[in-house]
Amino acid sequence: MIFSVLWNNLHLPELQGYPTVYWFNRLFSGVPGKGGGTKVLQQVLRWADSVNAPIVNFPSAYGKLSQQDLEDFYKRHGFVEPPGAPGLLLYLPRESTSALRLLKKRGYE
Repeated sequence: MIFSVLWNNLHLPELQGYPTVYWFNRLFSGVPGKGGGTKVLQQVLRWADSVNAPIVNFPSAYGKLSQQDLEDFYKRHGFVEPPGAPGLLLYLPRESTSALRLLKKRGYE
């Protein structure tokens, strides 16, 4: 309920035309600082690219990471902070990658 109210008030033009938008808040990867979070996030983003779906994230620091470190982590992996939406990070799928993959599956070079 809280998310749907917040979502309805965002009105992000970047999300126009996407039938489905995914949201997450935390990655759990086992031992922090050993690359597990990066591996998990890379898999999530490859999947998002393959299904052409954006991801919304409202990261909140936990453990040893500061809020800035956490936001920087997501931004290094392609998330952006849309204007007028403080605290929100957005990942838009790499549509050209998905489109090229589909064309190759259909026999185009």
